[in-house]
Amino acid sequence: MHIFEAIQIAEGEKDADESLLNEAWQLLIDTGICWELQGWFGRNAMYLIETGVCRKPGEKKDPDFCECCECTPCDCNWGTDE
Repeated sequence: MHIFEAIQIAEGEKDADESLLNEAWQLLIDTGICWELQGWFGRNAMYLIETGVCRKPGEKKDPDFCECCECTPCDCNWGTDE
């Protein structure tokens, strides 16, 4: 995803599901662009970080988070031989 597309999604100018919306915001946070745009972007980015929807810039996802069942720690054993 390009920065311009992420901005369009964040502003609601381009349709996106919740997953793509969160991805767009995470990109704006990781690149620091959200802090350089209108104040609304920075305030919304902080809200998303504080509520756990997005991570702080450079912060890694929980290594125990499971993309398959969206649980931490994983209890479905997806992707293992178990």
